[in-house]
Formats: sequence, structure tokens, C-alpha cells
Amino acid sequence: GTIAYGFFAPLKFGIVGAAPWIYQPQFAAFGFGVNPMFVLVFLLMMLSGITSALSQYNLLAEWGGEKLQGTRMSWGIFTQSITAALAALMGSFSATVYPSNLAIIRASRVGSAKVTVTAGVLLFILGFILKFDMFFVAIPPNIIAAAATVMFGIIIMSSVESLGRVKWDRINLLVLGFPLMISLGGMFVSQPVLATFPLLVQQFITQPTLTGPVLLYILHFIFNGMPSRRKEHLM
Repeated sequence: GTIAYGFFAPLKFGIVGAAPWIYQPQFAAFGFGVNPMFVLVFLLMMLSGITSALSQYNLLAEWGGEKLQGTRMSWGIFTQSITAALAALMGSFSATVYPSNLAIIRASRVGSAKVTVTAGVLLFILGFILKFDMFFVAIPPNIIAAAATVMFGIIIMSSVESLGRVKWDRINLLVLGFPLMISLGGMFVSQPVLATFPLLVQQFITQPTLTGPVLLYILHFIFNGMPSRRKEHLM
């Protein structure tokens, strides 16, 4: 995509040449302290990534015909949480499961753990080479947007495929519809209104990937967890 873009507009890779070769990470580059409010905000952000990861674990397991056990999912969440804490200490971004990675698996049909681990090790090593990092920074945003459109389109349609297996009665319409509207509505709350709430509440309102899944799990547990509903699903 970048090569094709170069036929129509000049590519600017000057930042690659100007960048140093090696990046030396600094422990606690922004200082170190413990603020209870920030800890709760960080926990909320982690819950957002965890709920997203759980759904993607299930989706990937469906593609591969794997029976996903709770213990295996727990280890995945534990690893994600540990790496997020370590990333914060090293001044980097929190690690999470990105939908685009699942789209790559669906498109390439390569889901081998050996391939994933090998790619992860290579990216970890190359991450310390700034010229390698700057090469991706120099890629035109149009190319990134085009790739994201394809990858997220695959994820959306895969999710629609999974939703097609749900029995959409009145209860399940309520279970999905209410969290969907609440999570989307939070994105349009004005700043003056948000300013009247504590920081913790602001984060909860403005994060649709947090409010939606949390409400969805609660309503699913309340309504579909009833004995009559479980019996109905077994019939």
C-alpha cells in the first residue's frame, strides 16, 4: 500500500534517517507514586481491555474449533494485566488484545502459537531499534486507515456471524439493546456536564468499551441466569 501511495504523493522517510539506532528504556520515566484515584482509573481501563479480550478469546476459539476453558482465559487475562503494569513502569503503553490482530488471523488463516510467539519475540527485539519504529511512523495515515478499514470490517462481520446464533427473543433484545444505547450515549455527553462528575465516573461514562460490556454481563447474568431461562436454553 505504501509503495502504491508513493506513485501519487511523495513519501517522507526523513525521520527514519534522523532517528538514533537504539532505544534505551528508562525505569519509571515519569516518576513513581501511588494515588488511589489513579489506581481506580487504571483498573477501569484494564477492565475495558479485559472485557474486550474475553470476547475476542471466544471469537478466536470459535474460528479454530477450540473448546476454551475458564482457566485458559484466566491465564490470558493474568498475563495481560502483568504486562500492562510492567509497561507502565517502563514508560510504555499498556498491552491488550487488539481486534486487528484477530482480523489478521482470519485473513491469513494462520493461528499457530509458534508463529505468534516467534513474531512477538522479533517485535520485542526490534522495538528497541528506533529506526525500525520510525519506519512505521512514517507510513502515510491513509495507508493505515485503509488497512484498518479492511481489518475491522472482518471483525464486525465475524461478530455479526456470532450474533446470528443467538435466539433473539424479547429478553435478549433488552439485554443487548440497553447496554448498546447507554455506551454509545456516553460518547456524546458534553464536557460541561462531564466536569460535574468525579474523574472515576467520567472515565466510566466516556468509555463505551467499558460501560457496554459491564452492563451486558450484568443483564445477561440477571435475566438469562434465571432457572426458567436456563431450562429454556437446554430444551
